[in-house]
Amino acid sequence: MDCLHLPVHDLGMLSAIFVPAKNGKLKEIIDQENMKSAMSITSMIDSGTKVLGPLLSGMLVSAFGTQLVFFIDSGTFVLSALLLLALPKAVMPIKDDSEEPKEASFKEDFLEGIRFIKGNRFLIVGVLVLGVSLLILQLSDSQIIVLLRELPNVSPDLFGYIVTASGLGMFFTGMLLAKKTDYNALILMFIGVCGIGLSFSMMAVLTVFDLELPMLWGPLLGLFGGFSVGLVFIPFQAAVQTDTPVHMTGRVFGVLNSVTTTATIIGPLAGGLLATVLGVIPTFIITGLLLVAVSIVGLIFKSKIERGESKCLRKSVRNTWSSVELKF
Repeated sequence: MDCLHLPVHDLGMLSAIFVPAKNGKLKEIIDQENMKSAMSITSMIDSGTKVLGPLLSGMLVSAFGTQLVFFIDSGTFVLSALLLLALPKAVMPIKDDSEEPKEASFKEDFLEGIRFIKGNRFLIVGVLVLGVSLLILQLSDSQIIVLLRELPNVSPDLFGYIVTASGLGMFFTGMLLAKKTDYNALILMFIGVCGIGLSFSMMAVLTVFDLELPMLWGPLLGLFGGFSVGLVFIPFQAAVQTDTPVHMTGRVFGVLNSVTTTATIIGPLAGGLLATVLGVIPTFIITGLLLVAVSIVGLIFKSKIERGESKCLRKSVRNTWSSVELKF
């Protein structure tokens, strides 16, 4: 669950540049047929580093000390930059038929990304679901340590086990979706949101009843929550990649990154206030119920959303043929 936290301070600022660029490059070098598998594999790599990174860092710190590990970490970033230089060029030339100037400002690119999203029913719904769910999730996600303190005689290592288990959950989701790509993105997203809500609610309920063996049920709920998170992010990002032209990918993911970043800024602040007023356990239960409610509403209106998307697609096809006929 803590795997949702974005990098902090300067790393967070630089990741805001890196993430849209990474997704744009992925769109350039991966064909449409393999895009879903590619996004799943990317998620597996990300979640795998979140699991192996802390373990490896602990071993390195024990062997070489803290200061040297920072230099080693810096060297890995330099190595990554060198590897990026070896990436192949785009598999096909990038065509941008828009009339905007080549040297567009950040504001123009951002607004262009918003306009593209507004013209796609799935993207609008997906961004709203992702933003609202992440905002609700952050109400409690930042308070997990506070919740664990409610358990008497709990090991301080429990939080680390939950985080590691959530990373494994996302890894397993990526492994599953890399093989099974014929899924409905909307259904998986709403199921994932429901799963996250259930995991948070159950963690609060089991804490209230002080259930024995928290070192067992805590990581299991973390595993379930991480798996559910993967069901939300992987299908949505894969759908965005397949529905977005190459030249618009960076702009669209820039907008998405802004939405998720805003949610991760506002959410913990509101969660801290809510936990102070109501208590940490009611905060977790409210968070879980809100996420389940979002998923239920989404599943109820799923057919209407898909019908609207079909209409948008037919309109786009008609406009395309009209422009072709005018040319001839």
